[in-house]
Amino acid sequence: MRVTVVPYDDDWPAAFRRVEAELDAALASVDVRSIEHVGSTAVPGLPAKPVIDVDVVVDAAQLAPAIAALGAAGYTYTGEQGIPGRHAVTAPAGGTPRHVYVCVDGCLALRNHLAVRHVLRADPALRAQYAAVKRALAGRELTSMDEYVAGKTAVLRTVLSAAGMTTDDLDAVAAVNSTSGAGVGSLAGPVPVETSVNLQVLGRSLAAVRHEAGGDAVVLFCHGFRGEKSGPNRTFVRAARRLAQRGISSIRFDQYGSGDSAGDFLESRFTVWVDTIAALAREQRDLGRRVALFGQSMGGSAVLCAAAQVPVDAVVAWVPDASVDEFSPGPQGFVEEGGQRVGNAFWQEAHDAGVPDRFRTVTAPCHLVFGTADAYVSTQNREALLAEVGPDDRVDVFDGYPHSAWTYDQAEDVIARSVAFLVEHLATPAP
Repeated sequence: MRVTVVPYDDDWPAAFRRVEAELDAALASVDVRSIEHVGSTAVPGLPAKPVIDVDVVVDAAQLAPAIAALGAAGYTYTGEQGIPGRHAVTAPAGGTPRHVYVCVDGCLALRNHLAVRHVLRADPALRAQYAAVKRALAGRELTSMDEYVAGKTAVLRTVLSAAGMTTDDLDAVAAVNSTSGAGVGSLAGPVPVETSVNLQVLGRSLAAVRHEAGGDAVVLFCHGFRGEKSGPNRTFVRAARRLAQRGISSIRFDQYGSGDSAGDFLESRFTVWVDTIAALAREQRDLGRRVALFGQSMGGSAVLCAAAQVPVDAVVAWVPDASVDEFSPGPQGFVEEGGQRVGNAFWQEAHDAGVPDRFRTVTAPCHLVFGTADAYVSTQNREALLAEVGPDDRVDVFDGYPHSAWTYDQAEDVIARSVAFLVEHLATPAP
């Protein structure tokens, strides 16, 4: 699905006034405190879904009379929908498209709506940031409105924090929205949600799993050669779930031609791997998120190269291959390994990439993990990368560890180290 977001329409204030007049007439017998134009259409200059959001504000004692009066005017009451104090009513067909809520004065949902409106009207920088996020989301194929809400979470938390909302209030807003679906100024909830999705990246369809944890940081996982999005022995799944418990979201995806993604493995190209990671990183940065890259084996090499192209906040590379030795192309135009064939171009591009040189230019802190019994990454290739380690990087070289067939306890130790590294560089500091 795609969410329709259009440029600001100068007629939206007049459209609200028409809706307000209709509601005034319907609620003539009710003591209404105010009728508020909320949501993005209430903020001059902000792109929005072309629907007018309205809060009818009443005291608790006037809630039932207000709902009854609107029912007599053709509105259908649909309840709180999991958001305490915010009572939704569906407008009769025809007229100005609108979402109407009867809100108990002082409830958190109302304070949320008014805070977002106030800050975005007053702060051009935040308004521009929020607009950029909305436009970026509107340009993506989404699986549900929940994904749209999750994409706005980081910038909305910034907006609500600027309005003076406490951490407890922010968490409360997120908690109700995690179970109620999208609403005006909704935040994704703190309960991690795992969703299988298809991503469209550089014109290619990629199978992926999103771990949405509600924070403003995301880790992009890139598997290794002949691998797929769960990682060797499901280590990526385990790491992503640990990160979600710490409020850090993740996207695990299959590269083109790998796992469940479109394409044939024979067509895989190392440069496409790098460009895909970089494109995903840019997309997430455009959504206002802090981004980390996490790769294993050739995925580790690819994330180091991608981090040289796109500014990111942290990088984890397990057993990356520098590929500084000479490549011997397969005489039939491909290399076969483990029952899979890949064109010579993949490995030629990896050897031509100059991975150590790219790594030298990466400014983000990096965590590199190697094993001394690695049958795929030679000592020469390991040392070529270790020679470029900077003062902010962290390196673990484990004696006797193989390339990826780690024991459960070995994997648990490596996962814990990498998760701790990412939390250190991505976790939101306490206010």
